[in-house]
Amino acid sequence: MLMQDAHGNQLLALHRIEEAELSSLAPLTHALVVARRRGRHLLVFNTRRQCWELAGGMIDPGETARECALRELEEESGLVCASLDLRWVGAMKLLLVPTQFQPSVRMEYGALYAVEIDNVAQFVPNEEISRVCWWDGVESIGEIAGIDQKLLELA
Repeated sequence: MLMQDAHGNQLLALHRIEEAELSSLAPLTHALVVARRRGRHLLVFNTRRQCWELAGGMIDPGETARECALRELEEESGLVCASLDLRWVGAMKLLLVPTQFQPSVRMEYGALYAVEIDNVAQFVPNEEISRVCWWDGVESIGEIAGIDQKLLELA
C-alpha cells in the first residue's frame, strides 16, 4: 500500500505498465491528469467533496482512458491540450470504502496521465468545480485529497 486517505481509501499501487495494457485491468473506472505549469500543479476544488483534487473523472461508455482524461481536464479546468501532449504515467490500483453511491468495499483501477501546460484558459466555475489553482506544493490552500497529493509525488 502506498497510502491511505482520511476516509480509509487506499492507493495500493501505481503500476508502470504500457498504456496498451490498460484493457487487461478491470474495472478501469476513471482517469486523472497531473497538469504542470512553471513548477506548479493544477488542482480543482470539488464542491461536493469540499477539497482540492486533480482534474479527472469517470470513463464514459465507449470512451478510452486518454479521451476521458482530455475531456475531464477541459470540463473541470477549461484547459485544452492535444492527445499527443498527454504523457502516460501508469495505472492506479485502489481499494475504496463504501459510499452512498457504492455500498460495498471495491477494488478499482484508474489511468494516470501528466501534461505540461503552456497557455492557461479562462476558468468558468460549474456545478462540480468552483475554483482552480496552480499549487506550488508548499502553500497552504486547504484540504487536498490525500491520494491525489500522493499521486503528485509519483507522477
